[in-house]
Amino acid sequence: MEELGIRPDQSIVRMVGDVFQNLGMLDKYEKLNKKYPPPTWEYRYIKGKRVKIQVKHLNAADVEEAGKRNIAADVEEAGECNIAADVEEAGECNITESAG
Repeated sequence: MEELGIRPDQSIVRMVGDVFQNLGMLDKYEKLNKKYPPPTWEYRYIKGKRVKIQVKHLNAADVEEAGKRNIAADVEEAGECNIAADVEEAGECNITESAG
């Protein structure tokens, strides 16, 4: 891309950076981020108008933690009562008969 004079998108830079991290090439990852730093501003469309918004960057640890919180909230929302009711509907007799 550089030979053609095309600047890569942030998504491409992020994907290549993730590959460098997974392969343990941290020096190349840092060089890539130095050459193509993440943007500090992005444009979004709100009610048909183009608005400049400051970007918040998250670490991989922050993303994992947020994901765990969302999963925990979904589990709590579903509730253990619904799971117990589903087991009772299926019937323990049917489960033991098919197993035995």
